[in-house]
Order: sequence, then C-alpha cells, then structure tokens
Amino acid sequence: MASVGLKKEQEEIQREMTPAETFEAGILKNVIRETWHGDSRSKGAGDKQLMWQLDLHANNMRSILNSLDYEISAMPMVASNTAKMNKDEVRAYLTHLETMASGYANLLGKDLTNVLMIGISRKANSLQSLTYYTSLLFDRIEKRQSACAKRVARENSGIERVSREIALHNSSLISKLFRKRRMATLSKSMTVRNRRAGRLLGKEARYAALLSRLKAQLTER
Repeated sequence: MASVGLKKEQEEIQREMTPAETFEAGILKNVIRETWHGDSRSKGAGDKQLMWQLDLHANNMRSILNSLDYEISAMPMVASNTAKMNKDEVRAYLTHLETMASGYANLLGKDLTNVLMIGISRKANSLQSLTYYTSLLFDRIEKRQSACAKRVARENSGIERVSREIALHNSSLISKLFRKRRMATLSKSMTVRNRRAGRLLGKEARYAALLSRLKAQLTER
C-alpha cells in the first residue's frame, strides 16, 4: 500500500510540472532563481512586488526562448536595472524585453535571440534606452514588410507583361508550331511568377501580423 501511495504522489508531482520540465530541471531552475534572488536582495532590489514581477518575467522569457540561459546571464542585470524604477516603469521595461524577445525569436530563431537579449539587458539599463532598441526592431520588421511589398509589385508587373504577350500570341498569325512553343514558355513563366508573388504576399502578411501583435503587446500590460 505504501508503494502505491508513493507512486500516486510521484504521478501528481509529474503532472504539476510543465511538459518539458523534469524533476532535475525543476531543481536547476530553483537554484538559478535563488541565486539571482540573493544577488538582487544584496543590491537593494528586495521589494516583494518587484520580485514577483521579475519572477513572472523570467517565466515568460523562458517560455519564449525555451532556455534558462537568459535567467542565468541576464536576470541579475535586469533586477539591478529595475531596482530604482517605479512600478509603472518596471512593468514597461519588462514588457519591452518580452516584446523584443518575441519579435527576434520570430526573425532570428531562439538561439540567436537568447544571446541578443542577454546583450540588450546589459546595454539598456533604462526604459528610455530600451525603447530605442524596441524601435529598431519595429523598423527592421517594417523594412522587411516594405521589401516584400516592392517585390510583389515587380512580380505583378511581370505577370501583366506576360499576360499581354500571351494575348498577342493568341491573336497572331505566326505559325502554330512557333506559337505553341512560345506559349508553353510564357505559361511556365506565368506559373513561376504567380507562385513567387503568392509566397511574397504570405511573407508580407506575416510581417504585418507580427508587427501588429508586438505593438499590441506593449499596450496590453
């Protein structure tokens, strides 16, 4: 009976863990958190409300980046940066960090974003300086969206030219053999351009949606 009870208890503990978190990973996470908690308290960032916000931020970043690297390398600096901020500044500062992490993870992948966000947390020690880096991210996304739109316009222009040439050949009196070969070439060109334009439209829409989501994230919290 005792073994059944122990097994049931272990199963309940396992269910409480996140899908990707083993018992050992949970212990490691707690050790890491206690380490920067201790550093933060020694530097005057021991306010309970602030520590709660920092814990929530660490969880959010771990969810975005799927790694403990940020918490190990960046959280002591983030805690130090926010220690003298008021609660609204702290909320905005942490939201900017999470917004940037979401954006760059989409653009660069999680591994590079981990390194980038650790660097930004060390470089941007105020809300004003962090806002500058958020603006750079938004500008980068807008430029990618604009580049896609320009390429779509070029593809559409090419499609129109091919369409006019197809219409011209359909009404032409030139030999059927030549016309058949040329029409096959034009048809293939039309197919390629339509596919390329479709892919570019999809990318443009994804950049637009990403930018809209990130800007909304800044104002929601």
